[in-house]
Amino acid sequence: MKWKEGIKASLVASLAYMAIEIPYVYYSFVTNAPLLIALIKESLPPGAPYTPEQLYGLALTAMPFAVAAATIVFSVVLGLIYPILEGRLPGLPVVKGLTFALMVWAATSLLPSLTSPNPLSNANTLSVSLLAGLCYGLVLGPLFDRFSRRAPQ
Repeated sequence: MKWKEGIKASLVASLAYMAIEIPYVYYSFVTNAPLLIALIKESLPPGAPYTPEQLYGLALTAMPFAVAAATIVFSVVLGLIYPILEGRLPGLPVVKGLTFALMVWAATSLLPSLTSPNPLSNANTLSVSLLAGLCYGLVLGPLFDRFSRRAPQ
């Protein structure tokens, strides 16, 4: 199994994913600031040493790093799975990568969204996660193929 090649390709592909996902999540944080601050205020215990605004600022600052860290961990896992499925996926390497990305998107974004009380309320998030996932797959398939051809047999 080509584990190393899968992990390397997936980590590089995750950069394409993060280039879309992090700005979107940051935008969501900024545009929903009043709601997020209100939610923080509701959950703070009396006498908390920080204000809701300070905690929101901390969350806004930490968010890109948290998204990046979660994406890297997830991409390592996906990089271990892709070599197992790659031989069973149809088409050229780019098609294989896109197919894999669509399967991951369906399992991690679409299906959970369909179980929510109002599935269409997440249309923006679903669209952005689909775009980010397709960019991931567009990079993953060809890179895995290239790394695999270079690897000693």
